Amino acid sequence: MNLYQSIFQAFHEADIEYLIVGGVAVNLYGRH
Repeated sequence: MNLYQSIFQAFHEADIEYLIVGGVAVNLYGRH
């Protein structure tokens, strides 16, 4: 279960990073 937990955590963290980067990109493009 530890392996699945670490994999899920890694994907979850990557998902949050992509959401943050995507939100910043949308804000930057929205202002121009």
